[in-house]
Amino acid sequence: MKKLGLISFIFMMVALVLSVPIYATELDLLKPNTVVIAHDNSFPPYGWVEHGKPVGFELDVVKAIIEKMGLKAEFQPDDWAKVLISVKLRKADAIATIGITEERKKSYDFSESYTDFASALFVKTEDPGIQGLKDLDGKVVAVQKDSFPIPYLRQNHPTVQLYMTDSPLSAMEAVLSDKATAAVVDKQVGLYNIKQRLSGKLKNVGEEFNKTPVALAVLKGTKAEFLKKFNQALSEIKADGTYDRIYTQWFK
Repeated sequence: MKKLGLISFIFMMVALVLSVPIYATELDLLKPNTVVIAHDNSFPPYGWVEHGKPVGFELDVVKAIIEKMGLKAEFQPDDWAKVLISVKLRKADAIATIGITEERKKSYDFSESYTDFASALFVKTEDPGIQGLKDLDGKVVAVQKDSFPIPYLRQNHPTVQLYMTDSPLSAMEAVLSDKATAAVVDKQVGLYNIKQRLSGKLKNVGEEFNKTPVALAVLKGTKAEFLKKFNQALSEIKADGTYDRIYTQWFK
């Protein structure tokens, strides 16, 4: 009887071990079968919070990819500065709404790109003096802190004085309050804010510039298997038309 009890105990322990989601363990996830994704809480139309719910084009794309992997996506919106350190603090598995830059490659590994950001210049609607980047020298330009346009502006327009804000919207509002002459933010984000939040009080001038690929980021040196499967799933949603349907929903 004792031997039978020991055998039963061994089988019970084996069953318990096998019940652990091996797939999730291989992918080094914080939660079983769930990918926790941190993202900017104020970056429409790519990712933001509306009526208490994370929404946006990029979030829909990432969710479709994660579901294709057989996993669940859990989005964690936050201020951008906190998002950037979330994977280092192991509060998130990955970061969305992030452009790939050489500086960021030192801290993160990236998936294959699934869209692009493009910087654009925004000024007051009645401002005739700023027509493009060439007119920015010596001027105060508002940008979101730690955002992708900053390295470009510092390298190509070193006389520009950067005024740092917490979000693209607050950068644009800095122009309206005369704290800056212009704002440089992603073009789609700027156009969305003008239409939905700023009542047409700003305008886009000049050509878009500094096109930057966008991907999912993980802490450097981690989650290689996760990125491999993520890239495979990305290829699949492009092949089956899911990506195009999401893009059309948001931009056409």
